[in-house]
Amino acid sequence: MYWLITDTHFGDAEQLLAHKRPANFDARIIENWQKNIKQEDVVIHLGDLAATKKDLAIFAQLPGKKVLVLGNHDDLATEVYEKAGFLLVCFSLCLPYAGKCLLLSHEPVSELGKADINIHGHLHSLEQKSPQHLPLALEYNAYAPWRLDKLVRDFENNTI
Repeated sequence: MYWLITDTHFGDAEQLLAHKRPANFDARIIENWQKNIKQEDVVIHLGDLAATKKDLAIFAQLPGKKVLVLGNHDDLATEVYEKAGFLLVCFSLCLPYAGKCLLLSHEPVSELGKADINIHGHLHSLEQKSPQHLPLALEYNAYAPWRLDKLVRDFENNTI
C-alpha cells in the first residue's frame, strides 16, 4: 500500500504558533503513522521533515519503506536522510498510478507537463492553485498520513 505524508516538522516549536498545531503534534503524527502503516508499505514524505538531525532520527524508528521528496526546510546532505531510513531522496517524483500520472512535490508546481495531478504539501492549507492541484495539510487530516488509493479516488470524485 502507498501512503503520503507531508510537513511533519518534528521538533519544530514554531509550528505551534505558525500553524496552530497542538503541543503534542509530534506524538500524534507518530501514533497515527504506527497505527496505519505496515513495514511493507511505501510512505512518500512530501518534505519538511524535522527541525534538527536529532528530530530526524524519529524516521528510522517508523515502519514502512520511506521515500523523501525534499521540502524547503530539508537542506541536509542526501546521506543524512538515507541514514534516517529514506530509500530514495528526490526533488519531485512522477508516479504512474491508477492510469494517472501523479506529480509529487513539496511546493505546488505551476507547469505540470504530462502530469494529471500535482499532489503537494507546503501550504499548510487546502487552497488549490488549480483543479489539477491537490494540497495536503496534516492540520486538516488529524495529523495522519493519507492512503494514496483513497486520496486519488476522493479527488476524482470531488469528495475531498
